[in-house]
Amino acid sequence: GEFREILPTAAAKDGRESVLLVSEVVAESGGDGSAKRILKDGRRCIATECSSGRRYVYFVLGADSKLRKGDRTVRMRITYYYTGDNLPSVQYDSAYTGITDEAKHYHSPSPDTIAKPGAKGWNTAVVSCPRACLNGHQNGGSDFRIAGSEDKDVYIADVTIEQE
Repeated sequence: GEFREILPTAAAKDGRESVLLVSEVVAESGGDGSAKRILKDGRRCIATECSSGRRYVYFVLGADSKLRKGDRTVRMRITYYYTGDNLPSVQYDSAYTGITDEAKHYHSPSPDTIAKPGAKGWNTAVVSCPRACLNGHQNGGSDFRIAGSEDKDVYIADVTIEQE
């Protein structure tokens, strides 16, 4: 079966759900997912490997999640390390119609969704994802992925998701 594990995180609370990391599945099949674990500024995290063509970290909600297979706006809280030029972006499985399957299953909120933080180091971004269906249509059966730019790795320490 597929290798799935919980991203290193504290227990989710206040209606937020933890997510499962599925990048291992995508990376093992020669894909573009990274599951590289590192220690960054004293914190455990998952890092992309852009120089090796692995610029995504893939995630899936638990099978019993109430946020799966719907059409709703969800809010993601992403804790990431900012080096000065490596803003992450989110692409999620959406319920939009009238667009290609690729655009639907890898939908991105507006490009400036994650604003440049005021300082380098660990930051938390809150991303609103309208019409999220999170139905496992991305690589490895994932629901969403966090992307690094073409050549700037991103470092993800925590991701939670909740209905907006």
